[in-house]
Amino acid sequence: MDQGLAAVLGAAVGAVATGGGALITVRSAGRLQRRQYRRDVYRQFIEAGQKANELQAKVTHPDVDLKREDVSSLRESTDSLEGLLPLVYLEGPDALMVRAQKLTLLGRKIVTVGMCYLLQDWEEADRALTEFRNVRAREDERRGKFEHLGEAYEDALFDFVKKARGHS
Repeated sequence: MDQGLAAVLGAAVGAVATGGGALITVRSAGRLQRRQYRRDVYRQFIEAGQKANELQAKVTHPDVDLKREDVSSLRESTDSLEGLLPLVYLEGPDALMVRAQKLTLLGRKIVTVGMCYLLQDWEEADRALTEFRNVRAREDERRGKFEHLGEAYEDALFDFVKKARGHS
């Protein structure tokens, strides 16, 4: 093999290696950027969920008198959580979507029951509590069932966080 051919082959191998390395770097950077965006979406959702959790704990606590502004604040917080759902749907796997939706629905249910309490619409409050599977407890006391709904919210938030940590 003459030196000219060896130089051309060497340059070609170097070019292919450089191009392959650049392609790997670009793909890796793209994956890293996508992962970072997904983490940001999960972080926003978790922060909104935690804010709603603080409010729902106040609303569902059996020893606290329910106030209109507390339920209104919880509704606003739940609305912001619902606003982030499409991003979680786009970024997350199915298992995470289900958990995010469960958390949001529980928040909405707590708002509904809280509003029924404020209006003293006991029939509607009982119907809303009975629709929720986890509160079909032996307790006849509404506030106890309402507190269970709040505990279910906390569990759903923790479940989402656990699952998000595995998929970020």
